[in-house]
Amino acid sequence: MHYLFLDTCVWVDLAVSEFSLVAKLARLIDDGKVSIVIPELIRTEWDGCKKKIETQISNEVVEARRFAMRFVSFMDEIESTDVSAQISSADPISMGRRIAAHRINAIETILNSDATTRIPVSAQAETLAIKHALDKKAPFRMRNSMADALIFLASVEWVNDQKPDIAVFVTHNTKDFSDEKRGDDDVSFKERLAPDLQALVENNVMTFGTVIGRVLNDVEQSVATDEEVERGEEVVARTRLKDDVLEELISGDAIAKLLAQQKKFEEMTSGGAVAKMMEQQKKIEEMASGGAIGKMLEQQRKFEEMTSGGVIAKMLEQQKKIEEMASGGAIGKMLEQQRKFEEITSGGAIAKMMEQQKKIEEMASGGAIGKMLEQQRKFEAMFRRFQ
Repeated sequence: MHYLFLDTCVWVDLAVSEFSLVAKLARLIDDGKVSIVIPELIRTEWDGCKKKIETQISNEVVEARRFAMRFVSFMDEIESTDVSAQISSADPISMGRRIAAHRINAIETILNSDATTRIPVSAQAETLAIKHALDKKAPFRMRNSMADALIFLASVEWVNDQKPDIAVFVTHNTKDFSDEKRGDDDVSFKERLAPDLQALVENNVMTFGTVIGRVLNDVEQSVATDEEVERGEEVVARTRLKDDVLEELISGDAIAKLLAQQKKFEEMTSGGAVAKMMEQQKKIEEMASGGAIGKMLEQQRKFEEMTSGGVIAKMLEQQKKIEEMASGGAIGKMLEQQRKFEEITSGGAIAKMMEQQKKIEEMASGGAIGKMLEQQRKFEAMFRRFQ
């Protein structure tokens, strides 16, 4: 027989997030494999949590309806159905209340069962709880945990007195109850009782658990599915996160951070950083409106025209002509013509022409016209060579 001591938070999460395990727990009780033991204080806390349970379930139903409507809208795009009308007409708040009532009733059936053992909180437990609070021992780590301490100490008294074969205290409150000192390669340290609390258990008869699905699987293999165990781990992780945030608030770290952020915001809004941001925004708008960006685009266009073959092509063509002229082409011809002209004007060809003219005159004066004409023909031929 496994004797289970479920903390109030476990019963609440069974109603809200892990309800599929309630029927399995009830079946294990009926089969004589599990016996529930609850301190009377748990029942008092449970009654105070019913409204919270109803609100949480109603909120989940509202959220589920919103997602369902979105899904059905996709279905209607392919084929019209009457599902959308049914979902739209449903009242999620009313439905949430009915679901909450059903779940609360299922859990109270277990709590009120004759098979469930109810135990009082003794004066000795109260005295020990006060001592732990004064000494700041677990579960008094970050808040007033008197109720948690009384529930645990009442459970320990019963275990030490009854000496059951197997007893498991199950809670999602790892911040107050678990061993916070992690050893090397130790992945299950949060599922060990804090040393201050474990020392109270005689012969270590009572063990510690945080995931109810895993605890039930220790009773009967695979009674909880992998999905149910994973969901339980998520619940514990979420509770741990809330406790971490609460611890920061209590310690003052979170408040200090909020004040620091507020100070920075006030500095920004006082004209310093905000003024610079507005100035930068103005410059960006000026650039975007055609000023600097317009000039940059114009320069880019000109550069593209140059690189596309326009200006650069003309420059390359001119450079080619200059190189051809410099390499002996046109300049070579010009230099050759200049040389010939210099030869003509330097006295060489002109002297010869004057000599020829003299001979012509002598011939004309001596009556040898034939020779003169012959000489003239030669002169013209020679002159053409120098042109």
